[in-house]
Amino acid sequence: MSDEGKKKCAPESQTIKKARKKLEEVLKRQDELVTPEALEATVAKIHKWIADHNDKRILIKGKPIQLFTGNKFVAKTSKKIEELTLALKTTWFLPQNISPASPNLQEEALSE
Repeated sequence: MSDEGKKKCAPESQTIKKARKKLEEVLKRQDELVTPEALEATVAKIHKWIADHNDKRILIKGKPIQLFTGNKFVAKTSKKIEELTLALKTTWFLPQNISPASPNLQEEALSE
């Protein structure tokens, strides 16, 4: 990429430089904490937690699992939504006897 294609930016302020340095230090300390020993200890804790909570697990073998039901079990529409739908249909949609290609739709709708 040529120099002409690059956007020119203002230099970073001291506040931004200080914040960037602080974040880099935090990330460096986090990276130092991730060691093979620490990972093994975490894996052991996870296995222990699973074993301790084994009695609360639900067996799903033999149960059908579907990722998407295709809206097979749609929730019922609430009365409030039905009322709003009816209100919209009666106020926003044109009466049946007005053709959509009519040039004076507003005048015809108002005259009825």
